[in-house]
Amino acid sequence: MRKNQPNLLLEYNKLVIFKEMKKANILNRLNEITKSYSFFFVLATIVIRDFSGPIDTLFSKNNKDHLNHNEFSFLIGLWIKNIDFNNKNELKEEEIFPETYDLMEKLHYTFFNDFKFNPESIPDFKEHFSKARILQETMFYAGTGAYDKQYKELVTEKYKYDVEWLQNEKGFNLNSLPQFYDNIKNVLQEKLNNRRFKKNLSHREMAIQVFCLNKEEIVKQNKDFEIILNHFQIDLTEANNKQFNDLGDFNLFSEKPILKIKDNLYFIPSTFALSESMYESLYYWMLADKKYLDTALKNRGNVAEEITKNILEPVFGSKNIYQNIIINRTKNEQVTDIDMLAILNDTAIIFQIKSKKLTSLSKKGNMDSIKNDFKKAIQDAYDQAILSRKCLENFQNYKFPFQDDDFKNRLPKI
Repeated sequence: MRKNQPNLLLEYNKLVIFKEMKKANILNRLNEITKSYSFFFVLATIVIRDFSGPIDTLFSKNNKDHLNHNEFSFLIGLWIKNIDFNNKNELKEEEIFPETYDLMEKLHYTFFNDFKFNPESIPDFKEHFSKARILQETMFYAGTGAYDKQYKELVTEKYKYDVEWLQNEKGFNLNSLPQFYDNIKNVLQEKLNNRRFKKNLSHREMAIQVFCLNKEEIVKQNKDFEIILNHFQIDLTEANNKQFNDLGDFNLFSEKPILKIKDNLYFIPSTFALSESMYESLYYWMLADKKYLDTALKNRGNVAEEITKNILEPVFGSKNIYQNIIINRTKNEQVTDIDMLAILNDTAIIFQIKSKKLTSLSKKGNMDSIKNDFKKAIQDAYDQAILSRKCLENFQNYKFPFQDDDFKNRLPKI
C-alpha cells in the first residue's frame, strides 16, 4: 500500500467508533475548552506543528494527521467567540493539545454518519458523493486553492480600478497592502527562525514572543499601515463572532485575522489568513456601498478578463487573442457573447469568465444553494460556451459586429 493511501476498512471502523460521540457533544466540548485565554498556547503549538518548517518537511506530512487551514480557522473562530478573560481556568496543554486533535477528527467523521459502507462490496460512490453533507465535507476539508504570495501579488491587480474608492472610503493606498503584509510576515518569520536561540524562555513566553507583535513592529511609522491594521484587527476584549456556531458559519477571523489580545499586543496566528483576507475583504467592503456596487462589479469583471488575457498571451500570442466577441443573429438581435477567444491555426478555445463565489448557505451544505451556485459559476458558462461554439461552426448565419476583417477571415479555418 502506498504511503498515505487510505485504508477503507480502517476508516470505516473509525466511523463506527466515532458515531458514539454526537456532533453536538463535540461542539460543546470545543466551546468549553476555547473559553480559556490559555487556549492561545494550544493554538500556537498547532501552528508550529502543522504550519511551520522547511517546505520539504511540510509537503512530506501526512495530511490526515494534521489540521488544515479551515480546521485551524474554525478553532480560532471558536476562541474569538468564547474567550473569557475572567475565566481563570488554566488549561493543561499536555492534555488539551491531543484532545483538540481527537475532537477535530471526530468532528470530521460526523460527515459520514449516513454513509453505509460494506467492506465486502464496492460502494456506490456516485450516490454517496452527491449528498449535501459530503459536498460540504469536500469544501471544508479541501486545500486552500492559492498561496499567500499569489494573494499578495494579485490584490493590487484585482482592485486597480478601485484605488480612488479605497483611498476615499477606507483611507489607505492600495499599494500599501502588499507592503503591510510583507512587513508582518518578515518580522514573524524572523521571530520563528530565532526561537531555538531563546532557550531561557518557557514554552508560554516563547509562544507570545514568536506569534505576537506590538503596534510599533506592525506600523513601522507608516500612516497607511496603522489604518490597515485598524481594518483587519479584532479586539478580543470585546464580544465577537457570536453567530459562529458550526462549520460553514461566517467566521469573523476570515475578515479580521489580526487578534488584539491586550493593549499593544497583537496575535497573528496565520499570515496566510491575512493574505486571503486582504484579497477577499475589499470586495465585500465595496458590496456594502450601494452607491459603488455597480462600479465594483463592473471593475471586477474587467479585471478578471484582463488577468485571463495576461495568462493566455504568452501561450497564444496577443494577435491570436480576441476579447468580448458579440455574436448577433441580426443587426440588433444578440445571440450570445464570448468573453475570450484564443485561435491558433485551425483550433479555437472559448473562455467564459465567471467570478461567482460559494454562498454561505452552500458552505453549510444546503443542496439547493449548492446547485444554484454550480449553475451560475459553471453550468451557465458551459452552456454559453456550447452555444458560442455552434455559432462559430455556423458563422455564415451570424454577425460579429465589432470584430475586424482579420478575425472574420479566420472563422472558416476553425
